[in-house]
Amino acid sequence: MASTCGKRCALSIERKLGILEALKFKKADHVAKDFNIGFSTVKKIRQNEEEIRKIALSNGNLNRKRNHESPDEEISGFH
Repeated sequence: MASTCGKRCALSIERKLGILEALKFKKADHVAKDFNIGFSTVKKIRQNEEEIRKIALSNGNLNRKRNHESPDEEISGFH
């Protein structure tokens, strides 16, 4: 429907925050068209709103697309 690519496209934290702000004023289907993403993607972002906002506050890098946790605490500072 509103998707531009056939493959998965990772969205940055900044873009997800923009989607969450748009959801305050518009319906999910309109937001999906405006951001050119699928309706189910918008719904998932809405469901994960608390986690997205927590990552944005704790991380600081809003251009990050994925949240990776290090399995080893000694090397976790190098990410």
